[in-house]
Amino acid sequence: MKNSTLLYALFLLLLVALIISGSKCTSDAAAVDAHKAQESRLIVALDGQYAYQESANAFVDGQSIGVVTSGGSQYIRVDEGNHVVSATTVNVPQTFTNTVLVKANTFFTYNVPCEPGKATVSVEGLYAADNTKIHVYIQGVQRAVIAPGESETIVNIQPSIDVPFVFKDDSGKIRYSLTKTILYKSTNSVFVPYQ
Repeated sequence: MKNSTLLYALFLLLLVALIISGSKCTSDAAAVDAHKAQESRLIVALDGQYAYQESANAFVDGQSIGVVTSGGSQYIRVDEGNHVVSATTVNVPQTFTNTVLVKANTFFTYNVPCEPGKATVSVEGLYAADNTKIHVYIQGVQRAVIAPGESETIVNIQPSIDVPFVFKDDSGKIRYSLTKTILYKSTNSVFVPYQ
C-alpha cells in the first residue's frame, strides 16, 4: 500500500509538472502571436518635386514618430488595421492627415506629397477698354499672357510663403500685384481687377 501511495504521489507530481509546463507553452505561444501582430510597419516619407527642400513632423495614431527629412523616413510598428497618419511640413506649413489601412505583415509607406501648386488667374474684362492683355509674373518669371475677360490655369508653381504675383499690361506697366501662400498640391484662384 505504501508503494501504491508513493506511486500515486509521483503520478500527481508529474501531472502538476506537465500542467505547469503546458501553461508556459501557451503563454509563449500568445507572446509569439502578439509579436506577429506587430510585424507590420507604417513608414512616413517625403515625396515629390519639392521634397528636397522640406522636412515634416510625423504622427501615427496621435503618437509622434519623429521628423522626416528629405531622403529619409520614420516608421513605427503597428497592428493590422486602420491608422491615422498626420504630417506637418516645416518650410511650407501644411498638415496632411489621412486614414490608411495597413495589412498584416506588410510595410506600408505614406508619402507626404511635396508637389507644386497651381493657380487659375482671371482677368477683369474692363482691360479690353485699354486694348491690352495682362502678362502674369510669378516669382519674377513670366508665366502667362491673358486676354481681358479670360482665365488661365498656371501649373507647376513652387510652393512657398508669400509668393509674389505681378500683373503687367502690354506696355510693361504694373496694373496689379499681390503675394499669396502656395501650398503643396494646392489649387488657388486669383482675380486681377481693373486698375
